[in-house]
Amino acid sequence: SEQGFGVASVRAGGGVVQSPGAPPTLPTWGWRVFPAQVDHTGRCSVSGLQLRREAVDAAERSQLCSSVERLASGAKDFAAFTRWVAQQGPWDFVLDGANIGFFGQGKQLNLVRAQAKLQQRHGAKERAEGGVAAEGPAGGGELAEQSVGGATKGCVGSAPSAACTCSGADSMALPKQTGLAREQANRARAERDREEMFDLSHVEAVLRTMQWARPGGAAQRVLVVLHEKHTTGRSAADEALIQKWRAEGVLFTTPRKQNDDLYWLYAALASGDACSVVSNDQMRDHCFGIFAPRAFVRWRERHVVRFCFREWSRQPTVEFPKPYSATMQHDPETGVWHVPSAESSGTWLCLVRGELDGTS
Repeated sequence: SEQGFGVASVRAGGGVVQSPGAPPTLPTWGWRVFPAQVDHTGRCSVSGLQLRREAVDAAERSQLCSSVERLASGAKDFAAFTRWVAQQGPWDFVLDGANIGFFGQGKQLNLVRAQAKLQQRHGAKERAEGGVAAEGPAGGGELAEQSVGGATKGCVGSAPSAACTCSGADSMALPKQTGLAREQANRARAERDREEMFDLSHVEAVLRTMQWARPGGAAQRVLVVLHEKHTTGRSAADEALIQKWRAEGVLFTTPRKQNDDLYWLYAALASGDACSVVSNDQMRDHCFGIFAPRAFVRWRERHVVRFCFREWSRQPTVEFPKPYSATMQHDPETGVWHVPSAESSGTWLCLVRGELDGTS
């Protein structure tokens, strides 16, 4: 049924995304507004029109690639990586390996991060105060022996022996170094806890699913991007998986102390319009520093595949992007406007001037 409000009130409600090339304003008289549903194919229940998907053209994609390169300008060997992508690509799918491997571990990861931050603050406070409490073997005895001025001192946390020749200066320097060593040990422990939660079998399952994700029988080219720290010190089963991926040529490991997000993002952008990223990352942080944020939002809407693992299955469920864009759209032939509602996800407003079959 027809609603008793005009286009001006729709605009005032907020949440409308202007489609590229659309007029900056809409007429505010002579229009009727109908609530509409858009099915999974992108067809409007009121107008019967097919909504289109806003594409990112080659020039915009090139600009996005340049933005990523600029963000990674301080990264070691990123220029070599871009050359490698040009030689080895393009791919049909690029996997955000870290996001897949940590699937379902959000609460535990947050707990580990919180504990690590508390330990880091505690260690910084101890160093600032210039001392730490003495500990027995259960409280970090492995850190009790430190090297100061080239000589090994063994009297930290215990009474000095008769043979101890520690000078006063050395004795005062020891607690600060012990606090720093303890902080380093805590960081290493937190990193080990994180890696124990990392599941390479999830990455393997998504990899095999995406290799045959599209109809037609042809295998898809898939690249797994993993940070180097996720590929070392693993179990025998994990090592076998990693070696298999390397033999198949589907694995790229990013260097330590580098942001792996920039690597999988660049590989996907450089692979062209047919490539998608498999990740549940919302990529909100990636908009910062991008020269063309609107183009990036359009690319993200069209080129990101979401995934999920159910409790009863080791095989992932994947969700491909919708075949239409959730942006304000104008049909030049009929003059009809389609506007995504700011109040309800999945609900649209169909704006019609004059008569439209089935709306009276």
